[in-house]
Amino acid sequence: MENRLPPNRFRMLDTMEDIRQNCKGRIYANMFTVKEFSKTFRIGINTVYRLCKLDGFPVIQIGGKKYILANDFNEWVMKNIGKVV
Repeated sequence: MENRLPPNRFRMLDTMEDIRQNCKGRIYANMFTVKEFSKTFRIGINTVYRLCKLDGFPVIQIGGKKYILANDFNEWVMKNIGKVV
């Protein structure tokens, strides 16, 4: 006899697997760590940390690590053209 999960629970696991497959690489591909951001844009790491503290700056913290959202950063730059930050 095959050991199977109840149908409703099995479907939930299927859905979660679908979500993982559909999102694979998309979210993290559009995120920079502070260090990656600093190197990519040639901005000092301390300056990047200061930017992360600004209201509206596209940063998210997961655990103890900060990530800058690349797509939202482009929008943030466009909104702040001409300003000194």
